[in-house]
Amino acid sequence: MSVFSQTPGELDIEAVLGTDFALSLNFANGVSDYTFEAGIVLQEYPSEIISPITTSISGTNLLNLTLSDAQTTSIGVISNKKWYLNREKDGVKQMVISGRFQISDIPIGQNDGVRQYIMIDDITVSSLYAVGAHGATGATGVTGITGATGLTGATGLTGATGYGATGVIGATGVIGATGATGFTGATGQGVRIVGSVPDIINLPGSPNIGDVYIVTNQDGNGYAWDGSIWSDIGKIKGADGSTGATGATGVGVAGATGATGLTGATGIPGTAAAQGATGTTGATGATGASGAVGATGVQGYTNALFAYNADSVKMSGFPVDGTLYWDNSIQKDASQISISHITSNLEDIDLLLSLLSNGNEFEIQEKTDSNSFQKFLITSTPITVSNSYIEVPVYPLSSGGNGDSNFANGTELSLIITRGGMAGATGATGATGVAGIDGVDGVDGATGATGVGATGATGLTGATGVLPYNAVENVNGAARIEIVSTMPTSPDANTLYIVTGGTTAEATFNALRVIGEAIFGIPVETKSSPTIIGGQLELDLSIATLFTVTINANSTVIFSNPPTSPKVFSFTLQTIGNGTAYTTTWPTSVRWSNGIAPTITSTNAQIDTFTFVTHNGGLDWFGFISGQNF
Repeated sequence: MSVFSQTPGELDIEAVLGTDFALSLNFANGVSDYTFEAGIVLQEYPSEIISPITTSISGTNLLNLTLSDAQTTSIGVISNKKWYLNREKDGVKQMVISGRFQISDIPIGQNDGVRQYIMIDDITVSSLYAVGAHGATGATGVTGITGATGLTGATGLTGATGYGATGVIGATGVIGATGATGFTGATGQGVRIVGSVPDIINLPGSPNIGDVYIVTNQDGNGYAWDGSIWSDIGKIKGADGSTGATGATGVGVAGATGATGLTGATGIPGTAAAQGATGTTGATGATGASGAVGATGVQGYTNALFAYNADSVKMSGFPVDGTLYWDNSIQKDASQISISHITSNLEDIDLLLSLLSNGNEFEIQEKTDSNSFQKFLITSTPITVSNSYIEVPVYPLSSGGNGDSNFANGTELSLIITRGGMAGATGATGATGVAGIDGVDGVDGATGATGVGATGATGLTGATGVLPYNAVENVNGAARIEIVSTMPTSPDANTLYIVTGGTTAEATFNALRVIGEAIFGIPVETKSSPTIIGGQLELDLSIATLFTVTINANSTVIFSNPPTSPKVFSFTLQTIGNGTAYTTTWPTSVRWSNGIAPTITSTNAQIDTFTFVTHNGGLDWFGFISGQNF
């Protein structure tokens, strides 16, 4: 058999053209709950597997790899090609072993190429051996009598144990505790992204511990070498940062509105179309219950802890390799932390540090005391000095133990990236909880019908009024504004009085016209509550624009004192039922939709609301049902 160089995690084997091939792997731990696949690679780029190797599990510890004589014949002679063995459990696939494979047309000696070594931390390969070739078949006897079967070749002897025991693989770094609690146990190994390959079988045979390759045919997942096997660490993506809380809305006091200057007399306006009354806004629906909080994401691959020494002397400049320092003599109040790209373990994590970004969080913890820590939030994009160090703008979040009183110079520290874009370091973000169902929106009130009427001709513009200061008449003498402390007992009909001793301003003008934009604040309407007297219900439109009436008898409705034409005027009537139905006769000037007057609700304490609009002095009234049975 050809002599191959042996690398931990690799096995070089050989088969003979046209004969059966068998290889048995005797594992120290049970493998019956795994599935295996193996194959020979004819061409690596692009990869082409010309023959899968049959795998079968015997009992709980033994795995057999076989090729039939037809398979070795169909493969043909190959020289030093690659082969691999993968295992899969719970949806996680890993490469267990790989190496070089040769099919020769020259018989090989038995018992050659025996190996004994530790493969990974939970599966130990205790013996590997090639099965000897079959003995030749005996000569065929006379017709009818079968010749004796040839002797089976002797089982290959177990080769001598290789020199020197293989070193035990270092313990995997412990998953970091949530919140302020520091990690315990041995420090996890850092990783570095080296490059990409098309498939698992193209992963190199002699990598360095911590090497990561992106495997494009495995959904772009990363595979990391831990010294024994290639492990699938999933997508190289950091968790999303938390959304910051919304700031409170500022409250400001509105400035007082200045007095509006008076306008000259208004020209006679044309007749305007009546505007339909606005429907009552429906009640707001109740807010839906908040959705349940999504489950916390699974902790990611544990490679976000790095060893450093404290430099409590330096506060600016380049940090010494293996150190970090603060820009404040009170470390926990620092606004910037500078971190060397070389850890105290002499690992170069320049690439991983460059992935830190605004909104990430990290902790600086004393290596031997998880209660001594400082926690910071990154407040803006860090400044990376390539292959040297990184300056990280921070805001202090919390601290404890020696982290409160400053870490002493030279203290052994652990830099723990608790959130952020470290490649593979952070677990996947938990699914967002389902949002609560929105409450049902209240039903909008019906929109009143648009009034009908041609727009009148524009009236002549009156003379421009002058806005004088405190009792100064304008040049035309048509109006004046007077600022007083109390209202006069006999106010002048052409004077607008602004009362400084109170909160109101009153005027005795019959009309006020504003050119341009006017701000009047909150309009206030007047309410009246007339009663039915002698079968008549009179609504005096000169004293109010909202009427509330209890319907307790049959009645004829009268609209009295409407504004003269062509002024547009509207008012609201609310009727209250008393439990008995009565007849209500509306004025003949009222027009209802489709000519059908409404039936007033008689249920006790239930309210109907009606709106009426006129633009011709009450010759025609347009009636609208704003809402009933409230």
